[in-house]
Amino acid sequence: MESDQDQDSKTEEPTTRRLEKAREEGQILRSQEFSVAVVLIAVAASFWFLGGYFVELLTRAFRYNLTFDSNVTVDSGEMMERLSGTVGMLSPGVLLIMAITVLGAVLAAASFGGIGFTWKAIEPKFNKLNILSGIKRMVSTRSLFELAKSLFKSAIIAGSIYLTVSYFLERLGSLSVLPFGPSLLSSGEIVMVGTLAIALSLVLIAMIDMPFQLHEHRKKLRMSKQDIKDELKESEGRPEVRQRIRQRQREVAMGQMMAAIETADVVITNPAHFAVALSYSPGSSEAPKLVAKGKNDIAFSIRRKAESHNVPIFEAPMLARALYFTTPVNGIIPEDLYHTVAEVIAYIFNINTFRRHNRPLKKPDPQLPRSMLFNSDGKPIE
Repeated sequence: MESDQDQDSKTEEPTTRRLEKAREEGQILRSQEFSVAVVLIAVAASFWFLGGYFVELLTRAFRYNLTFDSNVTVDSGEMMERLSGTVGMLSPGVLLIMAITVLGAVLAAASFGGIGFTWKAIEPKFNKLNILSGIKRMVSTRSLFELAKSLFKSAIIAGSIYLTVSYFLERLGSLSVLPFGPSLLSSGEIVMVGTLAIALSLVLIAMIDMPFQLHEHRKKLRMSKQDIKDELKESEGRPEVRQRIRQRQREVAMGQMMAAIETADVVITNPAHFAVALSYSPGSSEAPKLVAKGKNDIAFSIRRKAESHNVPIFEAPMLARALYFTTPVNGIIPEDLYHTVAEVIAYIFNINTFRRHNRPLKKPDPQLPRSMLFNSDGKPIE
């Protein structure tokens, strides 16, 4: 049993994982008053729309049972046959009412709290046999509310029945002198109106009960700050969660990297296996920055992205490898490659100007220092 101090520390709203776990344990938000009101409204509506059908079934059953040969009273076989015949006549109506009741209950559950089933909800809970816990529940806010609600419900239902009987008092007195068919039809109308009156009164109670049940449900599932930290630690410790987090981080990083290619100044390729995208601000004191890199399929995606955004592509196999293996994404290129990369960027920046003036521009042949020579596996070339 949790102490009052433990309960007072639970000031945080339940997390999504806490709510899911509560559902798995059978702690689902419910309002009995709302469910009963919906079921009664559904039954009253069925009486309203299918009243003639029910009256016909009852009329046939009464006529069948009140018209018989005297042998039925002494022959048990005849009595059982007549009983089974009556059950057969009334079964369609009874099954229809049962189906409407179940449908109303399901709709009520689905619209307030949702539908859920778990074996944990029906497992025996021996901690509820604790006498102190039982006494505490008896004097809790919830038990006092339930007591007040029961008294109010009894009063309002009694008032609904009284008003219904008062309204139909004269008709009730004349039922005994009416023919069987009209009497049965009139009785059904009275029952329908009474059921609807009780249902509407329960709707009023449900409007009071639902916010209270929601408040109590959330209050019961509240967590302390330590509970949230423990849950986060437990969730992050699970392999599948860590894997999802890493996968999501890779997806975000890849998306950001591919978006950066759109504003890159040049993409240097291997040409097939490696591709790196560089960005440089003329007049800035910063060296060129590597904004994207990849090999094989990713390199192909980088080249395709560059082509779709008119980013120049420069083929320099050894330079592409050197940049790929020495510079991280969003990192500044190594100082040993400043001169080589500057030649490439100067060529890219000047190529359009030279073309406009029909002047030839020699494509540079980047030469790298020996420390920047790598093979396709990233190992330095001796």
